[in-house]
Amino acid sequence: CHAILSALSGRGYLARRGKSYVLGSTLIAVGQAATLAQPLFARAQAAAHQLSEELGVAVLLSTLAGDELLALSVLADRDGRTTSLHTGQRMPLIPPTGAHFIAWAPDATVDAWIKRAGTDDQDEIAEWRRALQLIRARGYQVTLRASQTPAFGELMERMAAGSPPLEYRSEAKRLTAEHGWKLEQPATIELDTLYEAVLIAAPIFDNAGTACLSLGLGGFH
Repeated sequence: CHAILSALSGRGYLARRGKSYVLGSTLIAVGQAATLAQPLFARAQAAAHQLSEELGVAVLLSTLAGDELLALSVLADRDGRTTSLHTGQRMPLIPPTGAHFIAWAPDATVDAWIKRAGTDDQDEIAEWRRALQLIRARGYQVTLRASQTPAFGELMERMAAGSPPLEYRSEAKRLTAEHGWKLEQPATIELDTLYEAVLIAAPIFDNAGTACLSLGLGGFH
């Protein structure tokens, strides 16, 4: 491991900070090159900044990386609050996580998403499918605060502190199987009504019609 770390440090991919390592300056150029290669991300990033400035709320720009949701950019609100994920953090794509991505996916992808939950509760599965239909009809997802339990909040805190991915993945599956986090959405949205929302998210589609990015608002009072 020391030999690998030394080689990465020598090429600027890592930098030594005391007894630990941080990402090196070479990766700045890599990130800029990736941004240039993906103009849709640059436009989404600009939209995220615009939303943050106009609304003063925390904004999360994310994508899918295999069977995980990956946070690409996180903007804090005017009081310094952020969403539950931090830049570079991953969340296992287990129902109901990523529903606003999955709502437009083919049936096979939806079935695989549900299967990862590891539950055979047909009522809960039917509820997830109804939620996907509602998200698709609206064009965005609104998750109410009551849907997030203290247990899931504690899991997100451990993720933010650097818990091993395998640990939070198995724990997320356990909480989901035990109905720890439900995708609770308002059946209707009235203009003059206040809602205790924990997340408002919408997908961004590429030229092929695939939901490849997502803009989410969170960290509400």
